[in-house]
Amino acid sequence: MKKLYKSEKDTLLCGICGGIAEYFDVDSTFVRIGAVILAVITGFIPFTLGYIIACVIIPKKAEKSIAKEVMNEIKEEIKEIKKESKKEAKNEKD
Repeated sequence: MKKLYKSEKDTLLCGICGGIAEYFDVDSTFVRIGAVILAVITGFIPFTLGYIIACVIIPKKAEKSIAKEVMNEIKEEIKEIKKESKKEAKNEKD
């Protein structure tokens, strides 16, 4: 399941538009143009409040990346421990 995160690479203010662009796999310029049009149509105050709320609610992408890296390291360590225990079991049989 895809999740929405702030972009770390493609940021101007907070990374919201860049994160939306990454989520939908489109160019962030189009998202930013859409954001400007939306701000003009709805009025700047409601759009600004929505953007500030999004900045607070949407997590950074790095949090997920760090957690994934740690989980992958743990999985690799578990695999190594299993291999070592199998080798020890074979050595005991011989």
